[in-house]
Parts: sequence; structure tokens; C-alpha cells
Amino acid sequence: MKKTLALLLAALLTLSACGGPSGSDRSDNFDELFAYEGVMSNIFLCGTEDTLYFRIFGDSYLYYIDKATGFGGPLCGKPECPHTGKNCNAFANSIDSCPQIYDGRLYWAATAYVDGGTGGVICSMALDGTDRQTVREIREEYYRYDCSTLFHRGYAWNYGAYNEMVDGQNKSCHYVCAIPLDPDEEPVVILNEPFIDNGNGSTVVTLWGDDLYILTVTPILREAEEGSGRQYDTTGRNTYRCMRWDRETGELETLMEEDVQANWTNDLCATEDGLIYTRQPVDLVIDSNGRPVSSWGDHEMEVCRIPYEGGEPEVLFTMRGANQLANRAIAGGVVGGHLWDKENQTLYVQLKDLEGNTLVDDSFKLDWTIHGTFGPYFNFRGVDEDYAYFGELMWDDACGVVAVALDGSGAKMLWTNEAYITEE
Repeated sequence: MKKTLALLLAALLTLSACGGPSGSDRSDNFDELFAYEGVMSNIFLCGTEDTLYFRIFGDSYLYYIDKATGFGGPLCGKPECPHTGKNCNAFANSIDSCPQIYDGRLYWAATAYVDGGTGGVICSMALDGTDRQTVREIREEYYRYDCSTLFHRGYAWNYGAYNEMVDGQNKSCHYVCAIPLDPDEEPVVILNEPFIDNGNGSTVVTLWGDDLYILTVTPILREAEEGSGRQYDTTGRNTYRCMRWDRETGELETLMEEDVQANWTNDLCATEDGLIYTRQPVDLVIDSNGRPVSSWGDHEMEVCRIPYEGGEPEVLFTMRGANQLANRAIAGGVVGGHLWDKENQTLYVQLKDLEGNTLVDDSFKLDWTIHGTFGPYFNFRGVDEDYAYFGELMWDDACGVVAVALDGSGAKMLWTNEAYITEE
């Protein structure tokens, strides 16, 4: 298993001037070994061969972990810094995105007041916690703080589904904006499409060379019966639409559009043979209040591929369903999911490569007893040649990073923030 994954990771890191939709050079593609999607995430990871860098949901600081020793803390290279307050290099303000290693530095986006509005700011820092810089400010009309941000080939790609009032009605919007890292260049809004959401809508992107790909999931709803007290009911169906953005013409080309009885996705991955995403088939059932709702049932999760030339998606393989795997993600050519059994302190993990080969399908006992009764909540965040990494968060600020060995030899709590929490 480990040899197979090592070859896969090597291929991802060395692909250059081959394959893909246009044979574009991928030697400087964004780091695909980690999942940068911000929705349903709690710890946001990226890393190098030796070090993991991350931020914690609701926390204002950037952290690091040494992979070999598990030693970590605030990412600040200032001598004698107490690591409290805005003067600490690790202070990331209201960081909104997953930090990402780009052009040999750590980049992130955060909320900031710009020209009298709630816009954003892009910052960068050396990987040793020194030389912190403000790259550019972003005006409110272009930046969505509740969206994710990817950094790739001179741009910050701000994307997601955000909420706003449209014609007096609270709606969600599929949103994608290309923000040049050069502060003298204006951002370009690629997609800003309102829709009525029931919690299943999503917008994700990926990049292959100069090509941007967008996958939107839009709920298909129906008006509720008069007197029900509801405006809309779910039909259990969603419209999946995949598009390619032409950077030269600024046009969006639809590659695939289909209505399916399947739940939302937060995954989109570019490979030589097409675009990979996951979807969870659902049933439509009536709850105790007489309301139609989507139910996962016993369906397995489907891993699908969309050809670059467009057309119907193909189901490549399946994994355990959402009632057995939660908050799945695609990172480093691996599809990962988990289930946490709080009562027995056991983490169930399933990892497969993009050919459907099983890398890990096992359960691991973890001693996670500090603080709280409501968690923890795990997310698959990325891989290297030896481990798959899961972020972990509890409601009362306790968190940690779990490393699951890809050779099946076990799992370990790599780091926790126990030292930074004060018992009341």
C-alpha cells in the first residue's frame, strides 16, 4: 500500500507538460497533497516534508507542528515574543481561509476593513515564522469572508457559497473571484449566481495549469403546501454543474449538468484523465413533522469522474456511505473519510486511491479525554508518503492533529493544544 501511494504522490508532484485538457505545464501547480476546502472543516492544514502548518476554526493564530517530534506551537520567529496580541507574527487576524504554501511562503486570506467596507487582506510569511508581509487589500465588492481561497499562479481564487439578501429574500450565491496578487490589478468576478438553499448547496474549484474548473451543487426545491409554515420543501434532488473558465475570453463553458438524487459535495480534484468528485446518493423520506427530508439510508458514497471534453460523469468506485463516513475529502490522490465513536474513543478510517484501491480500512483507539463532552470532530485534511492527517476539534476549544499510518501500522495523536487551554 505504501509503495503504491508513494508512486502516486510522486506522479502528482512531478507531472509536467503532459496529459490534462491542454497539455499545460503543472510543475508549479498548487500543492495538491492537502484539502483546502473550508466548508465543514475545523483544522486547516498544509505542509512541507518536515512540518505541518495550520489554523484552528475560531482561532486567530497560525500554528506549526514538527512531524518527527510532534512539537509545535504558534508560528512566530520573533525572539522573546509572548505570542499574544497583534504584534505576534502568528496572529492572523480574522483568518478565513486555509493557509497554503505558495511560492515557498505561507499565504492566507483574512477579513479586514478596506475603504470603509468589510473586505479582505492577503498576507504571507516565511516558513520559519519571520518576514510577515501584507500582499494586498481586497475591497468588499470582491471578497467573501465566508468563502475559501486558493493561491495559484499569481492569483488568489476566492470561492464558495455565501449568503446575502437578494430582492428582500435571504439567498445563497455560487461565487468565484480571481484576485491578482499584484495590488495594481483589479479582481475579476467569474461567477456570482444566487439560488435558494436548503443546506445542500455548494461551490468548489480546482486548477490544472492555467485552467480553472468549477463544480456547483444547487438544490431543486418545490414550494411548500399552503399553511405548512414553510416556504419550500426539498425534493431530495440537486443539480450538479461543472464548468471550465477560459482565462483569455473570460467565458464559462459548461462541461456537465445533471439532476441527481444525491447530496452536496465539497470535493473536486483534477487528474490527467478528468475531474474527480464525490457524491452521496440519498432517499426522500417524510419526517415526524410531515416534512420531506433527504436521508442517507444505506447508500454507498460514489466517487465520480467528469471527462475534460464534457459529457456524463462516470462512477469509478464507491466507499462506505455518509452514515459510516463523515466529512470526506480528496487530497493527494486519496479519498478519505472517517467515523468517530465517542463512547469507545475509536476512530474508523477508510482511505482509497483514485483507482479505488484500499489504502486503509481500519479502526484506531485514541485517548482523547481532555475537555468536553460533545466531540471530537474529525476531518481528513491531507497526506504525505507515510501518513494521512486528520484535524480534530471539540466545542470547548480543545483540538489536535491525528496521523494515521498508511501502512496500516496504527494511528497517533501527533499534537494537541492542551498546553494552551486553561482549566476553569
